[in-house]
Amino acid sequence: MTICEQLSERMPAVALGQAAWSDAERAHLAACAECGAEWALVSGTSRLGLDIAAGLDGHHITERVLGRLRIEGARARVRRVGLMLGGLAAAAALTLVVWPARRHTGSVGPGVAVEMPLPELDSLGTPELQAVLDSLDTPLGTTVQGVDTGDLDDLNAPELQHVLDGLEG
Repeated sequence: MTICEQLSERMPAVALGQAAWSDAERAHLAACAECGAEWALVSGTSRLGLDIAAGLDGHHITERVLGRLRIEGARARVRRVGLMLGGLAAAAALTLVVWPARRHTGSVGPGVAVEMPLPELDSLGTPELQAVLDSLDTPLGTTVQGVDTGDLDDLNAPELQHVLDGLEG
């Protein structure tokens, strides 16, 4: 590291009074135009704002900052409540769009068709689709009527392949 680099690193500490120049360093500052110009800049800027800081009332500034933080915290709470209410309104609107038949009658009655694309059901055969339809009226947690719940060992090769294809999507 050169003497110029060493002095450049020490300049802030000397300007703040945390260190002092040695005789050799003072001699270099007097002889080197670049180091002298940098020292003039660093020492001059280290005193900027000292008169402003001396005239400030720390307690007053602290109270104003804390007051502003309280106001911003209250505004943030109001925004969160507004976003929550907006989300609930959007969910309610979506519910009204997704289930339009239930909006007027309370439930889908006989003869009312609700079209809902379910690509998962495309690979099912007629008996399997009938079992799914039958299970829609049963309480949750009960078994689907009409579906063979036998062991996988009872299936033949094409049936096993169909199950595998269904699992893979």
